[in-house]
Amino acid sequence: DENGVYHYDSLFQNTKEKIESADLAIVNQEVIVGGEELRITGYPTFNAPYELADALVDAGFDIICQGTNHALDRGKAGIVNCDSYWEEKFPDIVVLGIHNDEEEKPYYIYEVGGKKIAFFNYTYGTNGIALPNDMPYAVDILDEQKVIADLKEVEEKADFTIVFPHWGTEYNLSTDSMQKKWAKIFMENGVDLVIGTHPHVIESVEMLEDEQGNKMLVYYSLGNYV
Repeated sequence: DENGVYHYDSLFQNTKEKIESADLAIVNQEVIVGGEELRITGYPTFNAPYELADALVDAGFDIICQGTNHALDRGKAGIVNCDSYWEEKFPDIVVLGIHNDEEEKPYYIYEVGGKKIAFFNYTYGTNGIALPNDMPYAVDILDEQKVIADLKEVEEKADFTIVFPHWGTEYNLSTDSMQKKWAKIFMENGVDLVIGTHPHVIESVEMLEDEQGNKMLVYYSLGNYV
């Protein structure tokens, strides 16, 4: 506006009622919210002002998936600013995919109707930007060993496991070999539902079933919300 303040509420005005009515509303936040001190920029290395986080909360979102290929667009400072803002201003909001503290768990467990649901968010990479040397835990990456260990950790703690992977090929309407590979890994390690992001277009939905009769529903890509 004329005072230089950012406003994003209009993005959600037509869906706010729907978002707020859910027990749990989850959003993939594509770009890091590092605040104006780190310079607000668009493509190819993004950084959003804190007002975007405010608008997401006002719209009714409860879980924010920040684990995307743009998580390190402002390096370590972006992660620290973003995670700190969420923690300090909105302690009840769950942020997945990025961490400024090694002790933070890579998952969140939500209890509803006597059932426990585990949520994870991983990205295939960070556009070639290396993880900070002193913060190798900053972003939850699709690393096979780590993912399998994480999923094993919640096996006894949760009745249902959901993974939000940032994966696939941008603007590809069909699935790629990386998505197929990871869907198989998720399936083999007890995941029940996969909701994918990153390609910016809607891809197929598939119910996978293994020889033991276990089923896993996969939404390969939801496309863009905004």
